[in-house]
Amino acid sequence: MRSHRPFIATVAALSQSLVASGIVFVWLAFAFWGTSRLFALLFASVYWGLPLVVSVLAAKGLWRGEKAGWWTAVRFNLAGLAVGSWLEVFPPRWKAVVVIVFLIPSVLLLLPPVRRFYGIPAQE
Repeated sequence: MRSHRPFIATVAALSQSLVASGIVFVWLAFAFWGTSRLFALLFASVYWGLPLVVSVLAAKGLWRGEKAGWWTAVRFNLAGLAVGSWLEVFPPRWKAVVVIVFLIPSVLLLLPPVRRFYGIPAQE
């Protein structure tokens, strides 16, 4: 791992961690909401389980300074951006919030100092 982490790389890792934390809270809200606790837990795990695992792995990789963590985070955020903006999954009033939540980490991760820190070469 590199000895000096640029400030912007720390902000990018922190933003991905906030996305992961938000998904944890959404999973918990779905898991403990409803009449049947078992059904709510199963529904939340099926619906939010994969995004939760991928986002937590991405945040963990970013904090460790791993190239795989950067790739996982970029792919996850771009997929979240696509789902949030193009598909009719979310109500219209939440669509802007979802797009912003996934757009901020995507932009931060693609900045040259962040790419350099994680060993991703710039496109020539």
